[in-house]
Amino acid sequence: MSNEVIGFMAVDSTRDDHVIAGMTGEVVALYVLSAYWRTGIGRALWVAGLQSLVERGYRQAMLWVLSENARARHFYAKAVWSPEPGSERSRLIGGASLREIRYRSPVLR
Repeated sequence: MSNEVIGFMAVDSTRDDHVIAGMTGEVVALYVLSAYWRTGIGRALWVAGLQSLVERGYRQAMLWVLSENARARHFYAKAVWSPEPGSERSRLIGGASLREIRYRSPVLR
């Protein structure tokens, strides 16, 4: 068995100012090495991360994704998350201007 990290997911309370604290969780990061795409690792991390939010009392969650990240956006759409209309924003990261869009979950159970 290898000790290599092949993926991770980080969740927390939302960082967005307009959301009532303690009511909405956030998927802060989800990453899987490309060699492990389409193996179920991402889905397993996703389920465990959302379960963690539910156990902490969150009933809804959100995340930010790069607008041009078609692979991630497809993954979130399959999980029945929806882009929030009018939420797209630009962020300066590492000297590059990147566009992000916020996705919202259905009610978490």
